[in-house]
Amino acid sequence: MELGLKDKVVAITGGTSGIGEELALAFAREGCKVAVCGRNEAKISNMKERFDEYGLELFAFQADISDLQQLRGFIEHTTAHYDKLDILINNAGTTVRKPFVDYTEEEWYRVVDTNMKAMYFGCVYGAAQMKKNGGGVIINTSSFTSVIPTCGSALYSGTKAAVDKMTAVFAAELAADKIRVVSVQPGMTVTPLTEEKCRNQYDELISQIAMKRLATPDDMVGAYLFLASDRAAYINGVSLPVAGAKLTVQNPHYSYT
Repeated sequence: MELGLKDKVVAITGGTSGIGEELALAFAREGCKVAVCGRNEAKISNMKERFDEYGLELFAFQADISDLQQLRGFIEHTTAHYDKLDILINNAGTTVRKPFVDYTEEEWYRVVDTNMKAMYFGCVYGAAQMKKNGGGVIINTSSFTSVIPTCGSALYSGTKAAVDKMTAVFAAELAADKIRVVSVQPGMTVTPLTEEKCRNQYDELISQIAMKRLATPDDMVGAYLFLASDRAAYINGVSLPVAGAKLTVQNPHYSYT
């Protein structure tokens, strides 16, 4: 299927590792002009080297998106570098795994500022740029914990639920500007953020998944590419689970054989 993404300008927060890194490569291979941001200078250098190996163009910007000035800077510098912004993927996220009564105030703000505040204002800043060129697409990375929250991840689950609800409101409020807003709910995906949990709780985790495996970042790529394209022009304000039929039934491993 031809997605028609060539020459689209795509900005991805948290684009230097995990899902964000694979998305950056996938959009670049579709002919998009890609910009990523991340906090870690070494990861940014690695991204540049990887893109150079494939002969792909990359605009990389060092930023902590929980700082709104740096987040705005990333979006505005991307727009200035490529002369427009067509697609924004608010992908950066973080978590702290512990009982909710044990969270410190610093941990609370770190999770909320990264997962929710940055998504909210990313949509604000991104929409402002998209209005200048007649529309665009915003994709917010949510989580399956928005559908069914996880004990030990109260803040992560809560912020991702907020992402989905605000996505629906933003979609309605921006529809007149020809800006679509959707979210993707990845299931348990093996990334640097989750690899320890995936390793230590593997059997427990796959017991809930009909496809009997954990996701990889590459499993997420198709959903984002399609939702960003004009093939999805009438899909707006929704949250798409990409979770291998996780918890869609009570007994996912039942078999007649």
